[in-house]
Amino acid sequence: MPKHADVFVHESAHSLFAHQAGLPVHRILAHQDSDGVSVIAWPYPAAELAARYTLEPARMVRTVQAVIGTVLSGPWSCEEPLNYAERDVLALWRQHWPSWAGLRWRQVFALAGDAVRAWLEKPQTHAHLSRLAAELRLRGGVLDGEALAQALEPEQASRDRRRPSLSHNNDVSRPGAHAAPPKGPMPPATVTAPPLKRPAVACPQHVWWDGAILITAWADWSGAKHYADGRVIHRDGRQEYRAEWKSRLIRYPDGRFQQV
Repeated sequence: MPKHADVFVHESAHSLFAHQAGLPVHRILAHQDSDGVSVIAWPYPAAELAARYTLEPARMVRTVQAVIGTVLSGPWSCEEPLNYAERDVLALWRQHWPSWAGLRWRQVFALAGDAVRAWLEKPQTHAHLSRLAAELRLRGGVLDGEALAQALEPEQASRDRRRPSLSHNNDVSRPGAHAAPPKGPMPPATVTAPPLKRPAVACPQHVWWDGAILITAWADWSGAKHYADGRVIHRDGRQEYRAEWKSRLIRYPDGRFQQV
């Protein structure tokens, strides 16, 4: 396997991204004259992906984005190509991605890639990677146990601000979906009864269907919203159009659907 330009940064990026995406990191091993290893626990075997997707499609999409992002973060942090082991991990998860899923593998991969690029552009990411790599060097290329926990999360209070958002729902992202509920009674404005039936849209609307829910828009980890009609609206207000993302399924106000 090829040697990394900076194995300490490479492995630190794998582990830091995984940790901030909610994946358990057990150990980081690195030596400048050889390849390193990040011991990261995937939430379940890739072979179970199709069966789990049938039950929880939204959660499976988030999980696979986390896996892809964890793999890409290492080489991309050092601006180098993926090594054989990293390619094998992606190939395994791609092999088990359901061919009938509402989002194709390339779409999930693109969303994960956008998230990694946005993550690497953050100044706090570079600062944290530098500290983590320095600690890894200082400890002879081995980080685990309490030392690893402290190196990954030196400022617990800032965790939610740094954590990549892996949300996926019908229209907008919910960055706080995994946070603990607030104490005390909820404000009256947030207590609403669910509608008895889905209101009809005012005009024909492009949608995605993943076998369980209708999706009109995605919010990726950078905060950009990807609409089923091909529009992408970024957090800074910029808009672009991607024809390859446009859904072929249209929902009409009377409830009919049509493939186009």
